[in-house]
Amino acid sequence: MLLMLPLLFSMLMMTTLSMMNSTTFYSSFTIINNSTLPIMLDVTYNWQTMLFTSTVMLISLMIMIYSKDYISSSMNQFMILMTLFVTSMITLILSNNTMFVILGWDGLGLTSYLLVMFYQNNSSSTAASITMLTNRVGDIIMMISMAMLIHSNTWNMNQNEKMNSLSMLLLMMASSTKSAQFPFTAWLPAAMAAPTPVSALVHSSTLVTAGVWLMFRLSNNIHPMTNKILLISAMLTSLTSSLSALTEMDLKKMIALSTLSQVAFMMMTISMKMFNLSMFHLITHALFKATMFMCVGYMINNSTYQDYRAIKSTPSSTKSINTTLGMSSMALSGIPFSTGFYSKDAILEQQNMIQPNSMLMLMTMMSVTITTSYNLKITMKALSWNNMKSPNTTNNSSTNMLKSITTMAPTTMITGTLLSWVTIPQMTPIITTPQKLCPLMTIMIGSSMLLMNTPQKLLTMIMSTMWNMNFISTSPTKMIKLGSNSLYLDNSWKESMFLMMNKNTNMFINAPLLTISMMTLLMPMMT
Repeated sequence: MLLMLPLLFSMLMMTTLSMMNSTTFYSSFTIINNSTLPIMLDVTYNWQTMLFTSTVMLISLMIMIYSKDYISSSMNQFMILMTLFVTSMITLILSNNTMFVILGWDGLGLTSYLLVMFYQNNSSSTAASITMLTNRVGDIIMMISMAMLIHSNTWNMNQNEKMNSLSMLLLMMASSTKSAQFPFTAWLPAAMAAPTPVSALVHSSTLVTAGVWLMFRLSNNIHPMTNKILLISAMLTSLTSSLSALTEMDLKKMIALSTLSQVAFMMMTISMKMFNLSMFHLITHALFKATMFMCVGYMINNSTYQDYRAIKSTPSSTKSINTTLGMSSMALSGIPFSTGFYSKDAILEQQNMIQPNSMLMLMTMMSVTITTSYNLKITMKALSWNNMKSPNTTNNSSTNMLKSITTMAPTTMITGTLLSWVTIPQMTPIITTPQKLCPLMTIMIGSSMLLMNTPQKLLTMIMSTMWNMNFISTSPTKMIKLGSNSLYLDNSWKESMFLMMNKNTNMFINAPLLTISMMTLLMPMMT
């Protein structure tokens, strides 16, 4: 574990130098000297590979420190599996050779299977089987596509510039299995049966982003038809996963579904040929999502609940955990000047400039809006002191967990600002004022959607008083003349009608919030 510190420092130094000079270095080592098709280890060094490797190593180091308190009984076996997993991921990132890319790709699938079934019970075994079978489909597809590329007489991926449409389509399908894109989305929520440290590493910066990284490496060879299929798949994944997160009660699965939505957002960005911005969002998302998983794991470890309606925090550490989780949630929602804001805002700006497609914009805005809604639900429900229904079971031996979380917090805060200077194109966006305000409007609408379902009597009373004033001030029953007919109505169907309206009172009372949101959205368009 201590050996990772000098390696991480050297990676960060090389990343800084590569960013300053915008250079790419290649190194090649001969393994099998064959006159027909020699096998060589080709390694690529540029700011993208160095930055991604540094991010993976930083998160891995923090997760290993975090796991000392979370998994203390089987620490040795867990460390071996984590080391193999990280090694496979770094092999996939740095290698420019098709053979070693497949080696890292298969290594990720095998070690993820072992990590998901770490607890060795029925639920973890079932989840591991689903994960393994889905990844095996992607592995087979990738081997077929790589076999089709051997006709160029080289193992180097940069020299395979004339890929046909079929091989690129197969590679896109293989990437979709690793990144859990539609229709291969079932394995990611099921993989939450793994320990939380595994989820923090696997579902933030490694396994689910392996497909995104592969598409990023092959970005110059993507065909237009493959782009369209990738765009449609990413749009469906983003929308369906966001809607599923709204109704999910398991806190870990809710964050996993948010990961699914954000990975789809990266795939959508790649399909629109905004490659550096997709890399920017990949790095920022890896940091704040790993921090979110670590905070949630701390809460689960101390309260023994995963249901966000019953989860509890310990009073001694609530302030630091709540602050860190709130900061990560702000980044996920894209609140202005948070880490996630810089990448999301830049992507939406470029999307308006490059592809002003109304349907694409509508789907993207819907996904961002729903993301804000369920993300606020996490912070308002799971971390609310009013939701504690039983005494806490405090775990006093959580110093390593707190150390890793507090180390990740400042890194998550400053990464977005630093990377925005390098990755965001330095040009004036040619968009209108309503288009520029769209990301902010989605945050406001998503917040309003959450408020519509917030069971707070004071809030609903204030909203209902401000709206429908005439109906509330003058009761509609005054329009009915008193008499025998009125008495008959009062004793029969009118009573049942009142009960039916009482069941749906949240919908009627909170309807003005929808009006406020629509007026806020339409106001810039009328100016």
